[in-house]
Amino acid sequence: MRKPSMDLTGAVRYNSLASACGRLLATACLAVGAGLFIYESDTTEAVAKKVKPLTIKEYIQSQLSINNYQCLDTLAIKESNWNFKAKNGSHHGFLQGRSEWLATANEEQQYDWASRYVINRYGVTEYDEPDFCAALDHWKKHSWH
Repeated sequence: MRKPSMDLTGAVRYNSLASACGRLLATACLAVGAGLFIYESDTTEAVAKKVKPLTIKEYIQSQLSINNYQCLDTLAIKESNWNFKAKNGSHHGFLQGRSEWLATANEEQQYDWASRYVINRYGVTEYDEPDFCAALDHWKKHSWH
């Protein structure tokens, strides 16, 4: 029986073709991967540009139950119309606290101060938040909280 002869030229062509296809496939994979990376990078930057920081009112709203926030909102509107720079005699800030420190406190500090004040004076709700509704009820009876 005769052994098939090995076609050296065919083998070289096959190996060259296989290696060319392999290189082509690797290049295509790199191109697709790079394209996905660039697309993801652009998308991430676009999303990051759309994200905006919360306003102080949005932040406060996120910290309170709906009902309690509505009480605080009513109280803040009556006291200063949400003006964090408001001053009335010796009272300062959006909830008109009697503290000179409030005159220079930023919005977050004023909210923290008001929350501690309300907790100390009126307690907390069932959700363990400052009871701004109790403060509003007091304001309705006495015109101060």
